[in-house]
Amino acid sequence: MSEQNKNIDDFLSYYFNFDQAPEYAVLIKGAWGSGKSWFVQKALERFKESSGKYLYVSLYGMVCFEDIENAFFEQMHPVLSSKGMKLTSKIAKGLLKATIKLDLDDDGKSETTTKIPTDALNLPDYLKNTDSFVLVFDDLERCSMNIGDVLGYINQFVEHQGYKVLIIANEDEILEKSDKDKCYSRAKEKLIGKTFELVPNTNLALESFINSSSDTIKSFYQDNIDNITTVYSSSKCKNLRHLKQALWDFERFFDALPESTFDKSELKEELLKIFLSFAFETRSANYSIQEISRVKDSIYQDAFNKDKENKTKSMYSLLSSKYPMINFSDSLVEESVWVEFFDKGIIDEEKIKTSIECNKYYQDNNTENWVKLWRYHDLSDEEFEELVGLVNQEVNEYKFTDYHVVKHIAGLFMRLSDIGLVLDDKLNILGKYKVYIDFLFENQHLPSDLNDNKFDFDTDSWGGLGFAGRDIIEFNQFEDYLEERIQEYKVKCLPDTAEELLELMRSDVRLFTLKLILCNNEENIYYKTPILKSILPEVFVETLLSLSGDNFRSVGYVFKERYSVKQFHANLVHELDWIKSVVTILEQKSNESQGKLSGYRIQLLIDGYLKGAIDALEEDN
Repeated sequence: MSEQNKNIDDFLSYYFNFDQAPEYAVLIKGAWGSGKSWFVQKALERFKESSGKYLYVSLYGMVCFEDIENAFFEQMHPVLSSKGMKLTSKIAKGLLKATIKLDLDDDGKSETTTKIPTDALNLPDYLKNTDSFVLVFDDLERCSMNIGDVLGYINQFVEHQGYKVLIIANEDEILEKSDKDKCYSRAKEKLIGKTFELVPNTNLALESFINSSSDTIKSFYQDNIDNITTVYSSSKCKNLRHLKQALWDFERFFDALPESTFDKSELKEELLKIFLSFAFETRSANYSIQEISRVKDSIYQDAFNKDKENKTKSMYSLLSSKYPMINFSDSLVEESVWVEFFDKGIIDEEKIKTSIECNKYYQDNNTENWVKLWRYHDLSDEEFEELVGLVNQEVNEYKFTDYHVVKHIAGLFMRLSDIGLVLDDKLNILGKYKVYIDFLFENQHLPSDLNDNKFDFDTDSWGGLGFAGRDIIEFNQFEDYLEERIQEYKVKCLPDTAEELLELMRSDVRLFTLKLILCNNEENIYYKTPILKSILPEVFVETLLSLSGDNFRSVGYVFKERYSVKQFHANLVHELDWIKSVVTILEQKSNESQGKLSGYRIQLLIDGYLKGAIDALEEDN
C-alpha cells in the first residue's frame, strides 16, 4: 500500500469508529478503474470484522431517490425483499423510515412510523437501529439524477440524522460534464469535509487478481509479476480494471495453447508481454487490434520515409518506444489469431497451434529456408544474404509445389524489394512469380475441387505466418493472377461439366440456377468460375429453346444474378465472348420467329438479361 493510500485507510478507520456524529461526509475520488471501490470494500470488510455495520449502494443508473431507498431496504431486510416474500411498496417504505430515520420532508425531524410492528416481523436487533451504520454511495458520476440534487439528498443523512457517509466518485468526470453552473461545487462545499484522491496500488491489486485466478495459471502469473507490472506501467493505462480484464482474457488464451508450448518458458513470457500490450492499447482505444497486430509490417518505415518535414513515426517505432521490453518484430502468432481473439472473442485452438509452432522458438535445422527468411528482422547480414541466395535457388529449381508457399515467397521478396534489401524491382518479381504459377498450372499443382473455396478466405495468412507485402500493389496483382489461374484450372479439370450443366437445364433448372449464382447453398460451386464458356454456344441455345416458358425465364434470372456481383467480374469476364456468341445466335432465332410468341420471348431474354450481363462485364473489363 502506498503511503498516501495508507493515510486514507488510517483516516477511514478513524472516521468509521468516531464516537460522535462527524457532521460531514468523506469523498474518495479517482479515475475510472483506479481501484476506488475495491479499496473502500477492503476498508469496509475490516470495519465489519470489528463489528461495524454499513449500507452500500451504487448510484449507477439510479433515476430517483426511491431507487436508493429500495437498495438500502434490500440490504437491511433481505428475506422480506426476496422473491418468496414481497412487501408492498407502502409497507417497505414505512419500514425503511422506521429503521433508517429518513427525513423525507426536509423539516429537520426524522419521520418514523409506529404503525409498522417491527417486532412482529421477527427482524434481528441490529436492523431495528441503524444509528451506527456507515452509508456508502458509490459511482456518483454515473447517477442518472442531477448531481447537486443527489448531494442534497445525501446531506439529509449527514446533517439531520448524524450518519457517517462515504462517497466514491470520479470527480474529474463530474466537473467536466455536470458543473457548468457550479451546482456540484456548492453542494460539495456544504457536504464534504474530507477529500482523498486514491493512488492506484498496482502491486496490491495484482496480488488480489492473481489469487483469484485458476490454479492452472496462478503460478505462471506469480513467476511473471515483474513482467506484468512492467508492461502495465509502460502502458500508462492507470486503470486496474483493464489490468484485471487483460489477465482474465490471457487465462482464456493460455488454456488454448498447445502442449508443446508449456516447456518453453521464454516463449510463454514473451507471449504474455505481447498479449498485455495489445490488450492495454485496444482497451484504452489507442489503436485497433487490426492496426497493432500488423506492427512488424512498419519496422522499416521510419528508415525509408524520405519526407523529413512531415515524417510520422511508424507503429513499430511508437510501440517499441512505449514498451522497450517487447520485441515487436515478431508477434509470435499470426495476425489473424490476434484479430479473431480481441475483436471477436474467437479461440481457434487448431489455428493457434499451427501458428505457435511456426514461431522462432520452434525453429531448428529442419525449418525450411523460406520460413527462416520470413523472420529476416532477426537475421545477421551474413545469414540474410545466405538465405536470400538459397531461397532464390529453390525458386529457380521449382522446388515448391504448394501455391501457398509460392505466395508467401512472392510477398516476401516484394517486401524486401520495397524496403531496398534486394535489388530486383517489384515488377520483375511479379513477372517471375506469375511464371511460377503457370508452372504450377501446367504441372497440375493447383487445387481442382470446385467445392474448395479456402483460397477466398486465405488472403492474410497461411501455415501460421502472415503474408508479407499485403499493402503492395504488385502483390495484390499477383493474388489476382493466382486466383484467376486457380479458377481456370478448376474448369480444365472438369471435362464433363458442360454436359452436366446442360442436363441440369433440361431436368432441374432450380439446381442449375443454384450452381451458377452466389447464394447461401452448398450447391453454388460455380458462382465465380467461368464454366459456361466450356459449353458450345449453339448447343446451349438449342437446349435453352427446348425449355418450357417458366424454365426459360429461370435461365434468364441466372444471367441477371450471376453477373451482379462486381467482385467476381475479374473471373467471369472470360465468359464475355461466350455470352456475345449466345446473343448473336438468339437474335438470329428471334428474327426467324418474328411475330411469334417464341420470338417475343427470346427478345425479352436478350434485352432484359443478356445485354445487361454484357454491359456489366464490359464495364469492368
